[in-house]
Amino acid sequence: ELRRIPVDVWDAKCLTLCINSYAMGRVAHERLLSRVVEEVIPQLVGGLSGMQIALVAHGLTRLKRPVPPSVWLRAQNVVEGLEDWQQITLILQSYGKNQATVMDPEALCAALGRRIRTLMASRRPAVETLPVLVYALWKSDVPVDGECWDAVGQACADAFSDEKSVKWKLSEVANMLSALTSVYNPNASPWIHDFAGGVINMLWGHPSSATADDLIKIGAACGKLGRTDALVVLEKA
Repeated sequence: ELRRIPVDVWDAKCLTLCINSYAMGRVAHERLLSRVVEEVIPQLVGGLSGMQIALVAHGLTRLKRPVPPSVWLRAQNVVEGLEDWQQITLILQSYGKNQATVMDPEALCAALGRRIRTLMASRRPAVETLPVLVYALWKSDVPVDGECWDAVGQACADAFSDEKSVKWKLSEVANMLSALTSVYNPNASPWIHDFAGGVINMLWGHPSSATADDLIKIGAACGKLGRTDALVVLEKA
């Protein structure tokens, strides 16, 4: 029935719902999906909002379909208006798996970096969103500047000082520490030691919840930072 709908009847909401309904099941009617990608998206992409772009890119990525270049061009125009951290995270995750179809990666990455930095200054993400954001930004290979990473890292360190990090799992903080120690600036990122200290304290309090993978990541990161205070904690765990 969906395939019989004329292309000009589709609107942005229908397009987004269709792709994401299929994406939740991770399977789609191949001929319909091809029609949506080849005929419907080109007609509607210029009017898609930031939220719709994030959902379309994420849905196609889950369905293992390349995100069309036109979607990335639209993302470049709307990303700096995004107010939702989950939508930014979805775009980062999709970008990481679709770099071959991004027509102007330099412009898109610059826009993403600016948005993350400015939004971090006005409204930080929820504590439970931070691990996903850090990992998505790191794994996506989006080349954001040091100021952007400093803003993200400071938010992570502050979460430990506010004791909000109780919502995090040890596996999440191990991934975050791995990511942050690979991008921090030794001369301008004092937050990295605050964050590492929080991870060490968390491991000390819950040594039995650490997996071998967690210990390897935390040990490697603390070694890179010269945190010898982690040795006794790692040995205990």
